Amino acid sequence: MDLSDVTIVILSRGREDILARTLKYWSKINIAVLVLHNTENPIDVQEIGSNITYVVEKLNYGERCGRVSAYLTTDYAILSSDDELYLPSALVEMKRVLENRTSIVSVGGMTIAVGKYGPVRTAVPCYTNMRLYSNLGDSSFERLLNHFNEPSGYRNGAIYRLMRKELMNDLMNTFSTLNLISTPYIYEVTGDILVTALGKSVYLPNIYWIRNWINQPVGHRTWDRKLYFSNWVSDRKYERELLFWGEQLREIADLNQEEYSNIFRKVLELRKSSEEYEQERLSRGSIPIPDSIKFLLRKLFAPDSIPPRIEKTIYTMEAQGAKLNKIELLTAIESIT
Repeated sequence: MDLSDVTIVILSRGREDILARTLKYWSKINIAVLVLHNTENPIDVQEIGSNITYVVEKLNYGERCGRVSAYLTTDYAILSSDDELYLPSALVEMKRVLENRTSIVSVGGMTIAVGKYGPVRTAVPCYTNMRLYSNLGDSSFERLLNHFNEPSGYRNGAIYRLMRKELMNDLMNTFSTLNLISTPYIYEVTGDILVTALGKSVYLPNIYWIRNWINQPVGHRTWDRKLYFSNWVSDRKYERELLFWGEQLREIADLNQEEYSNIFRKVLELRKSSEEYEQERLSRGSIPIPDSIKFLLRKLFAPDSIPPRIEKTIYTMEAQGAKLNKIELLTAIESIT
């Protein structure tokens, strides 16, 4: 399975053990991997595969994004978290779309999130509102209206599609200009807007992305996950940052002022609703009860609320039309769990 013209781009900070496990997975696949690692304890390059370009860059996230284009040589690329994985056979199918349909600039697929609940390994489908999504409008504004369509809810994950090298470079270079903006969610929101604005996209029924809901999300002094995008927008302290972001976005997305204002309003409404739900969910889970006790309580009083086991989720998704390579999927899940 030849994916040598695809690069997995990983921007990692610390988390050396997690990153090493991820690179072990990719070292067994004929695919290029680029790692830009902000670390005081670099990984021993002799222990990673020859297909992996490992660079220590003691820079913040945005600054590291600005270094990607200096190393990216393959025709296609996909951004990846340092603890999440893609399935090779799905990437092959996604690449085939880009090879055969020159008007398409990015391709996605179906996503499954793996977790642990007490003694049970669980899995749930996520980004279900992206199932068989396509966005083929001729203008950036038309595509953005389609993407941020209120009845569909907030759609995200665009930065984790397989895309052409040129789009990846545009995305990473734009991110590099945002490195002083206070909310880390600026990259997610900007990515969803730019990847949509800069070209047509489709999603396949293949399961391609295995999310990791076992590890805690990255958080540190300069990556404040409590500063949600909608709060950042509404806080006058960040007004200059907001104006700068709007100017950057309007230019690269090729939007006039009226179009930008229309899209900004839609993004903010959808994002605020999504973030309020997320904050409420996190506050419900803030009571420090051991997972084993939570599992037992749910099993006794609300068994239907326990997330399904991996096998059940795979069976359900297949019955609904998802395509997957079971050996690859189980190998990836084993690597994560």
